[in-house]
Amino acid sequence: MALKQIIYASSLAPGEDESCIKPILQRAVENNSKNGFTGLLIYVNRSFLQILEGEAEPLDALYEKIREDSRHTKPWTLSAAPIDERQFADWSMGLAKPSVAELDEIGPSNDFFSKGHCLTELDESMARKILGEFRSGMWRIKVL
Repeated sequence: MALKQIIYASSLAPGEDESCIKPILQRAVENNSKNGFTGLLIYVNRSFLQILEGEAEPLDALYEKIREDSRHTKPWTLSAAPIDERQFADWSMGLAKPSVAELDEIGPSNDFFSKGHCLTELDESMARKILGEFRSGMWRIKVL
């Protein structure tokens, strides 16, 4: 079984609001549990950052469906690579909604978030740093 991890960012589509997040998360929890996917979703400032883990071929198929979802725009793949072990093995899906100020505390800040930039402008290094903070307990909300 070849495991893969995909990290991507996207923006909430025009005309959508935060009310679409709960149904996305509920469906992800249900489907991910059935299909052996793990990961988390971070939402801030109308932007998403998500990490997904699972068997390579089914994960690629899931990611294609996600990319076609009209509730978000500008999906940007930050990383898609094989992994030896999962970073979020206990999470069918987690959610974090940190504030811009909390994200700026991660550093090196350079005012990235406070100047209104969105998660789709992150590089892989900063995305991994944010995800690592989440995994270590910052902003964590486990959805059952």
